[in-house]
Amino acid sequence: MTRFDDGKTGPITVLYVNDDRSFGDLVRTKLSRCGEIDVETATAAETAMEKLATTEFDCVVTSYALPDGTGIDLLEQIQAEHDDLPTVLFTGRGSEEVASRATRADVSDYIPIRPNQESFELLARRIETLVDAARKRAAADRMTDRFRRTLERATDAIYAVDTDWRIEYMNEKMGDRVDRDPEEVVGNVLWEEFPAVVDTELEDRYRTAMETGESVSFEQYVGEPFEYWVDVRVFPDEDGLTVFSQEITDRKQQQREYQELAEEYDALLDTSGDAIFVLDVDMSGQDPEFTFAQLSPGYETQTGLSTDEVKDRTPRDVFGEERGAELAANYAECVEQREPISYREELSVAPDARFWETSLAPVIVDDEIVRIVGIARNVTEQVQRERKLEQANQRLEGLIEATPLTIMEIDADGEVIRWNEGAEEMFGWSREEVLGEFNPIIPEDQQTQFDAHRRAALNGKPIRGKEIQRETKEGRRLDLLLSVAPIEDSNGEVTSILAVLEDITEQKHLENRLRSLQRTAQQLSAAQSTEEIANIAVGAAVEILGFEITGIWEYDEREHALIPITETAEARELVGESPRFDPGDSLAWKAFDTGELQVFDDVREDDERYNEDTRIRSEIQVPLGDYGLISTGSPTTREFSETDVDLFRILGATVEAALARASREAELKRQNERLDQFASVVAHDLRNPLTVAMGFLEVAAETGDPDHFEKVEAAHDRIERLIEDLLTLARGETTIEDREQIDLGAVAREAWGYVDTSEATMEVAEGVPVVAGDAGRLSQLFENLFRNAVEHGGKDVTITVGKRADGGFYVADDGEGIPLENRESVFDHGVTTNEGGTGFGLSIVEDIAKAHGWTVSVSESDEGGARFDFDID
Repeated sequence: MTRFDDGKTGPITVLYVNDDRSFGDLVRTKLSRCGEIDVETATAAETAMEKLATTEFDCVVTSYALPDGTGIDLLEQIQAEHDDLPTVLFTGRGSEEVASRATRADVSDYIPIRPNQESFELLARRIETLVDAARKRAAADRMTDRFRRTLERATDAIYAVDTDWRIEYMNEKMGDRVDRDPEEVVGNVLWEEFPAVVDTELEDRYRTAMETGESVSFEQYVGEPFEYWVDVRVFPDEDGLTVFSQEITDRKQQQREYQELAEEYDALLDTSGDAIFVLDVDMSGQDPEFTFAQLSPGYETQTGLSTDEVKDRTPRDVFGEERGAELAANYAECVEQREPISYREELSVAPDARFWETSLAPVIVDDEIVRIVGIARNVTEQVQRERKLEQANQRLEGLIEATPLTIMEIDADGEVIRWNEGAEEMFGWSREEVLGEFNPIIPEDQQTQFDAHRRAALNGKPIRGKEIQRETKEGRRLDLLLSVAPIEDSNGEVTSILAVLEDITEQKHLENRLRSLQRTAQQLSAAQSTEEIANIAVGAAVEILGFEITGIWEYDEREHALIPITETAEARELVGESPRFDPGDSLAWKAFDTGELQVFDDVREDDERYNEDTRIRSEIQVPLGDYGLISTGSPTTREFSETDVDLFRILGATVEAALARASREAELKRQNERLDQFASVVAHDLRNPLTVAMGFLEVAAETGDPDHFEKVEAAHDRIERLIEDLLTLARGETTIEDREQIDLGAVAREAWGYVDTSEATMEVAEGVPVVAGDAGRLSQLFENLFRNAVEHGGKDVTITVGKRADGGFYVADDGEGIPLENRESVFDHGVTTNEGGTGFGLSIVEDIAKAHGWTVSVSESDEGGARFDFDID
């Protein structure tokens, strides 16, 4: 079924027959891009004939090889059933035999597919030419049919008037032209029925013919309301006039167009700056012969040739045998195809005029090509740019493939046209998977951003160091640094964009972890206790750094050991409760003692490890100054990177600073408490004996009794003891710095001599240790203990200084002892059960012990008195 019989125009519908579906899709795409050509495909001759029986097509294009025959067989069958349907054999199997068969089969056109030629553009142009010719033939046929039917009635629009100008006859064609019913106008006066022709040239000619009796022919434009051109033939006789007329409006329009075209053509040759040339074509011989007829001024300027030099000469005469033969071959191709063709050629006529973009168009008169008009555009600079660009592209290709960077190129539609090895490694898609496809790395929530970047680059705006997120084949999000450069073609138009991507995922992760550690530092700065600090630090190690096996130890000065504060649940599950570390028994103590961070790829390789069977393999130990140690580990070797070590070091530094702050605040709290105690003593304890002394002094003055002065002296003694204790407390538990070896037995004997012991006795047992300390402070410790024993145990109390089994020492008496309910408070400042006591003696004892790094505790002696034990480890 064809569509030429209905006189339709518009898009061309083509049936393309080829069993290669991919090539069929290519033909459809290419032709649609070349013009208004809609392509439907069939994979076999039988399918094609079925489609032709039910669907209207303007043209059939087929390949040579089909599953059920050849393309020529199919076209012969089509010609038999649809002789007016243009057909084209479009095949890569070009040969003289195929061309001969196509000609014999009366195929409309035969187009071999040739490499490096614009075969699809050529196919599109030939389809358009064939379909246009077929449509015109169909229109001409329809016109002929109508004309033939008109001749059966009348060849022209005819009407007749009598000598009085009354209309005697009008045929239907004339009636239709003037939009009148012939029967209604007959009998009416011509000038009255058609007043528009009154006082016109047409009226003058009619009256002249009537008066002279001479026939006349002329062309006349009839104005409003008719507005058309007619070819008029007037035949007068004795009865009047008979007028035959043919409307020639279209012909006149065509003549005007032809005239305008001719004027434009002459003006084009004379004024155009383009290189235009005209060739005369001689078709009398076996092969067409070409001679130059005219050159435009632009051609003469660009080539240095003139019309006088080339007129009536062949291409071989002008350009030499070899180059002239190539030019003649191109001209012959135009003649053969009978339609415009375009190509690029090399024709060196000047240093800056070597390469040309040439278009040829045949001039056809009476179906014979008589001339060829050519337009040649000098593209030497463009070709040179293209070659330089090609060289640059080749170097760029090598660089892109060699670089470790991730590089891809995206066209204007967002499809991937370059994907280097770095892109394969980063995203997981191979080059074959992505080329020609839409860029697969764009997450759905990043599509708008991607489109904005693509538009900006295509508008010539580069992008430098833009942070983006993209997605791998496995769905993992990557943080990337994007740089984009627009890529231009040889004409300077941006056709694609080149993107370079740098993976900064680890960097962003590190930044996030550092910000989290900064927030942890703020939390640590607000923590109130060592335990709270430890818990925050361990939580940060797990949540921020991902160190699931982490613990913190605090240095205990009295015990001279690292005591565990807290650890993660995973640490307890792996190694149990965290151990205590004593000097020299572990790698942990070594790190704390040296103050140096320790990193172990495999703890088991170090003989100084605490537990020979430890399940920990990798470990980081960070000393916290004088406050302790934080450690993290893993059951696998070489678990921690340099970044992990640096981050854990930062955490350790913030923990150390927090512990230092907490220690300062605790010390400040103790000092404030001590000041409160001093204020209490000054306000109360000193006031009482002072009041007693003043009171008895007044009594002595009033009575003159000297016995009252003993009361005053006793009060003064109590004031003196309070002042001495206050001075001792003011020194506090400051750590002893300059220590010396002290024999505790000798110091105890010396201190015994400083105390009013009355009838009490003191024994020093054998083996009392020699310690490192301050002799003066230790003498004060024994004085206070001896004085406390005498004051509370009685004048005849017996005091023993002895050695403890663990290396420490004790001071015991056989007095009344200290009740169990009072033992926890005896070391508090100001606590006393003796009327004359200051309440500071035992608190001074505890402070001196702490200053030496010892601990003191109270219990019952073997004799039932009080016993003070000193742990000096």
